[in-house]
Parts: sequence; C-alpha cells; structure tokens
Amino acid sequence: MLLAEPLLADNAALRKRVIDLAGDRDARLRFQVALSLGEAPGEEILAPLAQIALAGADDVWTRRAVLTSVPDRPHELLILLLDRLTTAKKATAGADEMLAETARLVGARRQSEEVASVLHRLALLKRSHEQPRAMSILAGMAQGMQNRGLSWPAMASRLDKDTAARASAESIFKQAAELARKTDADLAQRGQACGLLQYGGDELAVPVLAQIVQHETNQSLQLQALTALAAHASPTVTDLLVEGLGRQTPAIRRSMLNALLARPERVSRLLDEIAAGRLKASELDPLQAGRLRQHADMQLRARAVELLASAEPAERAEVTKRYRAALDLKADPRHGRDVFQKNCTTCHRIGNLGVDVAPSIADSRTKTQEQLLLDILEPNRVIDNNFVSYSVATVDGQSLVGVISAETASSITLRQPEGKVLTLARGDIDEIHSNGISLMPDGLEKNISLQDMADLISFIKNWRYLDASLPARAGK
Repeated sequence: MLLAEPLLADNAALRKRVIDLAGDRDARLRFQVALSLGEAPGEEILAPLAQIALAGADDVWTRRAVLTSVPDRPHELLILLLDRLTTAKKATAGADEMLAETARLVGARRQSEEVASVLHRLALLKRSHEQPRAMSILAGMAQGMQNRGLSWPAMASRLDKDTAARASAESIFKQAAELARKTDADLAQRGQACGLLQYGGDELAVPVLAQIVQHETNQSLQLQALTALAAHASPTVTDLLVEGLGRQTPAIRRSMLNALLARPERVSRLLDEIAAGRLKASELDPLQAGRLRQHADMQLRARAVELLASAEPAERAEVTKRYRAALDLKADPRHGRDVFQKNCTTCHRIGNLGVDVAPSIADSRTKTQEQLLLDILEPNRVIDNNFVSYSVATVDGQSLVGVISAETASSITLRQPEGKVLTLARGDIDEIHSNGISLMPDGLEKNISLQDMADLISFIKNWRYLDASLPARAGK
C-alpha cells in the first residue's frame, strides 16, 4: 500500500481498491489505509475515513491517522461522523473523543464558513442526551481557534450574516449555563458545561462561573469553574479573584493566586493588594513569589522585588549554616512525613505521597543527611538539566511555568506542580525560555523550623521503614 500512495491521486481503480480495505477486520491494515488515503483527492475518501474512525475510535493512533488525512476538510468529516453516530445503535467511548479532536482541528483552521456548517448540524441535536455531545464539539472548535489566537466572540462576530449558525451556538452556550447552575445535575456534566463556558461571552459565562467558585461545595467542580473563569480577561474576573481570596480553602486559594499570576494586568492588581497590606507577601508560596521575581515585564518584576523584599530569605550560605544545627537534633520521621506532605508534595513523590514533577528523592539511601539539607536549602546549587524550569507564553496570552517532560517536532509537554500536565503545540507558543533555575525555589525554610527540618530529613532517609519492624536509622 505504501508503494501505491503516489499513484492514488491519478488511478481511480487503485484508489477504489484501497478504499475497499477500510472495512477490513485487521486494525493495523485499517490504520495504514487511513494514512494512505491522505494522498487521494476528492470527497470519496471521507466515508471510508469515517468508517475507520468509528471502528477504531478507542485507539488514539487510529484517530490521529484519520485526522492527518483531512487537513483541509475536517468539518466535512465531523459532520459525517455526527450523521453516522446519530443513526448508530451503539457508540464506543472513544467516539466522542474523536468528535472533540476533529472539532479542535476545525477551530484551528479559523474558517467561519466551516465553523458555520458544523453549527448548522449541531442545531439538529435536539434531544437531551445529545446536548453533552453538542457542548463538547463547540468547546473543541472554540479551543482550536483560541490556540491559534482567535477567541470565540471574535469568531461569532464573523458569523453575523449567518443568523442560524450564530443562534445554534448561542443556544448551546445557554444550555451550558443552565446545566452548570443545576445543583442536582450530574457533576461530570456540570464540569463539562463549565469547560464550554470558558469560551463564552463574559456577560453569560462570568456570573455563572463566579457563583460556582464562590458557593459550590464540591471542590473538583469549583476548580473546574475557576479554570474556566480565569480564562476570561474581563476586569470583573480580576476583582472576583482578588475579593474571593480570603474566603477560600488552601487549594482554591492557590489556584486563584496562580490565575492572578497568569496575566500581566492581574499581576499588577496582585501587587497593589500587597502594597496596600490587604495581602501579605508571606501568603505567597515560594514558587509564586519566584514567578513574581522573575516576571517577564521589567516594571512588574522590579516592583515585585521591592515589595517582596521584606519576605526575602537570608543569603543561602547563612541559612545553610544556621540549619546545620538540625542535623544534631533527635528526629521524628513520622512527624517528618507531615512536614513533607505540607511543603513538598506539589512537586515530589515519596511512597504514596505527592506527585513526580521534580527529580525523584524517594531513593535517598546513598545520600547523607548533609547532602539532603543542601538539596532542600539550595535547590539551584546543582540542577539536572531535565528539571530546569521553563516559562512559556502562549499566543492567547497565558503565562505558564513548568518542567518540559517531553517534546516532539510539533509539541512540548509541560509538567507543573501538583501533577498538572499540559501538551502545547509549538504553533500555540509565543515565547519560551529557560529560567535557569530549579522549579523548586529558594526560601522553603521560611515554613520549616530546625526541628521540622530534622524530622523531614529523617523521613526522607527512613520512609521505607516507618511501617515495618526494621529500626529507623539515620546515617550521617
């Protein structure tokens, strides 16, 4: 079949032979058919590609093979897939993921006529069980175009003359707002609705999302709503984030601060709050304070350095000298586990605690206590190049920080504290640069006493033995 690919465009008989293989029982053969059909012109490849996509929808590589063959007509494939799924007796779990991936490709092309054609088809999804599918597709298109620097409201303005398409989109957004508000609705569906409202207009989306952030009892849904709310650049959102800080639990509060750090205008407001004394500099964790000190905007950076000076840790050598006394204290590794859980689990994993973002510290048997102390207090002394932090600015205005855990010719994977993982297409990245420092900043000792440090080091050395009969021995 590989040898046939250069001939498919001009040889109708050969092209038909390849198309006929789309229904073959062999999944690997169907995968190759999907790839090869990308060399064939015309609409006749859409039906076999849809057949292959639905037969192998649960396989991510099959889905990708199909999408590579329709770079110029993803909207036509999406509509055909919808038609097939509407009449199908049963759809696999991957079918909706295939629709969402195809929708992102449609959005990334930023062609209003193609978007409109999909919206016309979505208008036919009237039944209640079809609403989640419509929301997923619209969210996919909105995400795809936003990744290419075009917001949904900007696209909607291009649809002014197509009142039917615009009405279809407005109806789906309103359904999402209603579903997100329903406290007795399924939480997963409410979360999906919040995800769509991330792209909706401020007037409709912001009040709904703000209500969930402020009053919802389910933390997972709160965080989903907060992520969607933070995507709106409205000054009203900045006000809501700042005013809500004092009333939130630590996890929500941390996410709110990260949302404030994501946009320059919000950073300015955050610094205003610190300057006015309404937010203490010490309330920022070391990573957040580090982001302010390393901000890309020179004026914001200078102001942040000045405001945070009162919370600036002592010189590293002095700090290390003072904390060496912890090595002579009698240590409690079980209390050290609590210290680790409070201060280290956003980036490190030991046993069943924490996440793997920074270098592994679980196997520390060959390290002395003094080496561990230096690693904790001076994280930038020696840095593994695989764990240097990078700052990434996206074309849609986001500012992200993390460790690059993987990269390909077309994308990078950014691993952030708390185990968050983002895969970004290189075309979606406006700027990327190495911070030259560890993701773990200096200053961790601000929250750790000498006794806590002794206990923490003992836990890192002896965690394997805490629940066993073996004695916990901390070697020097």
